[in-house]
Amino acid sequence: MHELVLSPDEIEIECPEIHGLATPLKAYKLAWKLNQLPYFKARKTEDAQNYVNEGYHLMYEIDDLDHDALLLLVKNKGTNGFFYKKYKEFDFLLFSIAPHLQIVNRSLTKIKAMNDLSLFITLEPVQSPENMNFAQLL
Repeated sequence: MHELVLSPDEIEIECPEIHGLATPLKAYKLAWKLNQLPYFKARKTEDAQNYVNEGYHLMYEIDDLDHDALLLLVKNKGTNGFFYKKYKEFDFLLFSIAPHLQIVNRSLTKIKAMNDLSLFITLEPVQSPENMNFAQLL
């Protein structure tokens, strides 16, 4: 029997809306501050790896209870490089994975209002093969 092997360039993955966060806060402190916001519940989860399994990146799941959505907060710089090299100026990446791939604007407004963020912007989708990193999160 033949095994079908596809390269990252041959796989099409719908990449979520990505937001870049720049902050001097450590990951646990940022998660704690998100927990202080109404309708958010952040918790540490298993570390993420990039698509070539090089290094680990701290990851937190954030329940957006107001919109019944699940967000992921990933530390961009891991133990062996960046989750998305294209966005190395950002400390954290924020995506929505359920039930849809866009974060509700009201949720973003609450997060943007946090005093400890020096930058919070919507980023352009990443291209293959880096979009495989998102597949690792599912």
